[in-house]
Amino acid sequence: MQSNPKVSIIVAVYNVENYLRQGLDSLINQSLQDIEIICVNDGSTDGSLEVLNEYASKDSRVKVINQPNQGPGVARNNAIKTATGDYIMIMDPDDWYELDACEVAYNQISKNKNDFVIFNAYKYFEQTGKKQLYNYRTSPFRGHFDNPNINLRDFKNYIKAALTWAQIYSREFIVSNNIVYADCKIGEDVQFWVKVIVLANTISVIEKPLYNYRIRLDSITTSYPEKWSYLIKVRYDCLEMIKNLQNGEYYIAPFTAYSVETLLYWYDKSVSEKTLTKKMYNDLRGYFINLKNNCNLAHLPKNNYLILKNICKTSYEQLILKRFLQSVVNITNTKTHKVITFFGIKIKFRRSKQK
Repeated sequence: MQSNPKVSIIVAVYNVENYLRQGLDSLINQSLQDIEIICVNDGSTDGSLEVLNEYASKDSRVKVINQPNQGPGVARNNAIKTATGDYIMIMDPDDWYELDACEVAYNQISKNKNDFVIFNAYKYFEQTGKKQLYNYRTSPFRGHFDNPNINLRDFKNYIKAALTWAQIYSREFIVSNNIVYADCKIGEDVQFWVKVIVLANTISVIEKPLYNYRIRLDSITTSYPEKWSYLIKVRYDCLEMIKNLQNGEYYIAPFTAYSVETLLYWYDKSVSEKTLTKKMYNDLRGYFINLKNNCNLAHLPKNNYLILKNICKTSYEQLILKRFLQSVVNITNTKTHKVITFFGIKIKFRRSKQK
C-alpha cells in the first residue's frame, strides 16, 4: 500500500508561460523527492497548459488540473481538495524554491508538530537581476528562531504581508479548520493567512531563505485600482471573523495594525501614481471610520494613527481642495524672509526682528 507523499506543493497558473519552467524545475529537482506537485491551470490563454502537460508527461509527481479562469483563490482551493500530502506548500508560478526548501521545511514542521512554519525568502528584481533578503515577515520573531513552539499570543503586531507562499502547513490543520482562499482576483490570500494565524496553536520560524519571490512590472498587483473593493471587503470579512472567534480579542490589535499599514501603502501608491478615485477614497475612509469607532487603535504606530485620523475627518472634496491649494500656494521660510509662491509668482515678506 502506497503512503501519502510528505509534501503537496500547490501552483496556481495563469499566463506565465515565460516563467513557468524555472519554477517547475525547482520543484522536480527538490532534495526531498517524496512530494506531489499540483498545478492548476486557471484558464491560461498562452502556452502555460502545454508546459504543464509536458512536465506531467515526464514526471508522475506532477498533476495538472485544468479549469476556466476563476482567479488564484479558487484555483488553490481546488488544489487543496485534491492534495494528499501530510503537509502543504504554496508556490506562485513565476517564483521558484531553493532546491532544499521542501526538505528543510518538512524536517522542521514534522519534528516540531507545528500547525505551520514560516521561513524567509529572497526578492528577485526582474529589471536588475539582483536578489535581496526578504525577512520583513519574520522580523517580529527575532530572538525566537530556536523556539520550536511559538505561541502568537505572546507577540504584538506580528501580522505582516499576507503572503501564503513562505510557509509550510499541516494539511490536517488546513482541512479540519476549513481554511480557504477568498474568491477574488486580488487579496485572496488575506482571508487564508489571517485564519491560519488566529487558529494556529503552535508555529516555528526558519531563518534560512527558502523561496525566491520575483518582482515583475506586469504582476497582477499592479492593477490594484480596479481591485480596490476586494482589498477593503476582505479586511471587513476578516475583522468580523476574528470578532466571532472564542479568543478573538487576542488578534484584533495585530490585525488592525496590519490592515491599516497595508491599506496606507496602497493608498500612498495610488496617490503617487494619480489613480486614486472618489470611490476608492470613500471606501478607505469608511473602513477607517469603522475601525476608529469600534476598535482600540492605541497600538498603532503614531504616524499611521495620525494619517488614519486625518482621513477619517477629511472628505474627498476637502482632500481635492487641499491638494489644489498645495499645488498653487507654497510657503517657505528663510532666516530673513517668508516667501509665498502663488501660481508661480513669488512674494517676499521680511521677517520681523525679535526684540
